[in-house]
Amino acid sequence: MIKEQAFRALISLVEFDQSIQTLENQIQVLRDSILDLRNQEQALTKDMEQAKQRLLECRKLVDEKELRMKELDTHDRVIRERIDRAHNNKEYMALQAEHNQLKLEQQHVEQEVVDAWNKRDGAHVAYDVIRQQSQERIAVLHTHIAQKDEQLTQLTAQHDQLIANRVVKVSVVPEEWLEKYNALGSRIKDPVVPVEGGVCGGCFNSLTNQELMRLQRGALLQCQSCFRFLYAPAAMGMQ
Repeated sequence: MIKEQAFRALISLVEFDQSIQTLENQIQVLRDSILDLRNQEQALTKDMEQAKQRLLECRKLVDEKELRMKELDTHDRVIRERIDRAHNNKEYMALQAEHNQLKLEQQHVEQEVVDAWNKRDGAHVAYDVIRQQSQERIAVLHTHIAQKDEQLTQLTAQHDQLIANRVVKVSVVPEEWLEKYNALGSRIKDPVVPVEGGVCGGCFNSLTNQELMRLQRGALLQCQSCFRFLYAPAAMGMQ
């Protein structure tokens, strides 16, 4: 009777640990899910930052081109004033040639300014679209993260309570069985399994007739192949 109670205590501990493991798996899934959501948020934030950076670069390019255009305009006024004050035909022709060359450069820069404006306007539109879409998506992600954080808090509290309650479960299991169970549990997820159809429920190794008879009398054995604890459910009134 005492042995049967000890065995049932071990089975109870196994089932209890399985419930803890199930909870830990759920917690890990939640953590992975939250991490994935936060990674999505970071990716969206990065997209916004990159779009903003492209816009800033386009604005900078516009400023550079407009500044160059102003410099050319200033130079153009100076040359025209010098042309008006030319002392002779040679000087006049030289200044006129310089002025013609300047006009060509002005036309070229004017086109660059227009192109820069177009790029800036396109980047501005793209940034507005990306920012709006990203902010909307991030708001949704924040809602999901908050919900999963709440679930994680609840599951973590349940887990902590189970760990605290496990002390009672452990206290009624014989020390020898507990040591073996802990040693096996560190290597495999199901250290205690039932015998079904004459084979180990863990590795499916066939048992001898003598082992089966002992199990039917309520004994607790170890599999000779995988060393899991074996028991016969019928012998323990578990069927």
